Amino acid sequence: MTLRLKILRNGTAPGTKSDCEISGSNCPRIRRKILRTVGGDRFDERYITYGNMGRNGEWFWFSSEWKWTGDDLTNVAGQLFILDKFPLDAKVLLDHFVFELPSNKSYAPKSEACAELAVNGKAEDNDGGGYSHYPFLYDRDFNPLVYEEIVSGIVNRFYRIRARGSWNKVLR
Repeated sequence: MTLRLKILRNGTAPGTKSDCEISGSNCPRIRRKILRTVGGDRFDERYITYGNMGRNGEWFWFSSEWKWTGDDLTNVAGQLFILDKFPLDAKVLLDHFVFELPSNKSYAPKSEACAELAVNGKAEDNDGGGYSHYPFLYDRDFNPLVYEEIVSGIVNRFYRIRARGSWNKVLR
């Protein structure tokens, strides 16, 4: 799943850091609920970590990987994906959403598996409309991998590790 979001908070200047970006607390999440007729509902969640979080009024990309077990696909009445845990006074805009299986370009060719340090490391032609990190989603609180794009005559897409900190989340 790949999506593009913008969060606007009333009374907060554009470009202001959120609690999520500053301290890693109060980060929004995507929650999946599998509604089952037998055996109880199933839940899973992915948090938007502080390295992925955009500042107030800025668009940002978020990619996540979802897996289902055979049990998750039995007696299913429906499934929900819910964006939540935003500040109460926030307006959330979503302008791009892709939900897809990874294509062949997400994997190294078997004949050249060691050709690149990271398959498609230049991020020029990814899944998710060009923005998915899969299968290189490295979305840990202490060292998140984010997609970046710079346009200056030509488009340069790449990955960057932002908001580096120590294991105890001391940010510089």
